Amino acid sequence: MAEQLGFSSRWAPSDKADDWLQQLERSGTEAIRYKLAQHAGGSAGSIAIGTEPYLTKGFAEEWLEWKDRLKREADEAHRERVAWWTKAAAIGAILAAVFTFIGALATVSQAVIAWLALPKP
Repeated sequence: MAEQLGFSSRWAPSDKADDWLQQLERSGTEAIRYKLAQHAGGSAGSIAIGTEPYLTKGFAEEWLEWKDRLKREADEAHRERVAWWTKAAAIGAILAAVFTFIGALATVSQAVIAWLALPKP
């Protein structure tokens, strides 16, 4: 499962990586961030998360970094989409204003031509 999601860590034995990943996903990033802040040991140390009594701190740290990176990438993609649609809307508004102005000019021109065509007293 970890490899299918694009996550890998040097801190997990291959037979535990999927179980640990599922436990981290169930716990959520904020709970893991809190748990890591409470643990003073190094990355090789173990911490208990959920039903996993011996999950390496390094695995949790790398998972948290991975989740943060995915969130940053998603946020950046969202900002790019919003910027694109904002520009598209601005261009649309400018075009609408230009065509409205052209339409107004045409209407005024027709009125002036009609006025000039009136018989003179």
